[in-house]
Amino acid sequence: MPFPLLPIAFGAIGVAATVRGAFRPYRAVLREGTVNRCSGRTALGICDSTDQINAPKGTAAYALAPGVVAAAGDTFVQIVASNEPVILLYSNIAPDVVEGQNVGRGQTIGSSLGPVTFGVWQFRRVTLANGQEGIQMQRVPPSAWLASRGLRHVVKNTGTGEKWCEGGRHITVPRDAKTACDLKQPYGASFGLLPVEINMS
Repeated sequence: MPFPLLPIAFGAIGVAATVRGAFRPYRAVLREGTVNRCSGRTALGICDSTDQINAPKGTAAYALAPGVVAAAGDTFVQIVASNEPVILLYSNIAPDVVEGQNVGRGQTIGSSLGPVTFGVWQFRRVTLANGQEGIQMQRVPPSAWLASRGLRHVVKNTGTGEKWCEGGRHITVPRDAKTACDLKQPYGASFGLLPVEINMS
């Protein structure tokens, strides 16, 4: 009898979500702010594969994946995720973490010094010219990576949300942005309850 099991299953999911929310409540880059710029070609005509978020100074920044802090400087943090082959790049934040430290998803890793940039690089196995296998680093649109994992730029959006990289679960990357930075499709998330559409036109 499958029907009696449905309330139990949904109840278990609800409890798990509540517990996760209590200990790791934030699934966003920053506590609050507004997206100022999407990845792609800058006003100077060069590539910038990060998204920029305007935020009040001191706004908390969060780890978006469990992993290890690969580098932390006066104004940046880089995290190598342990659950997928990506590096998360945060710039213009004052770190609360140190190199080599393990972090969990949702953990506070620093606070903004002003506008924060967030980027994502993924590892991909490729066959080199000599026939051997190697690792290639690929830029991916941060917004597409966020969307496919049910994550956001900010918990509290103080902007209009009208930029293409703020499309929620439906992200369409403009051709110019894709070609300017040679942006690649992010790997799909291992699990998701809601449908996500990533269009790399």
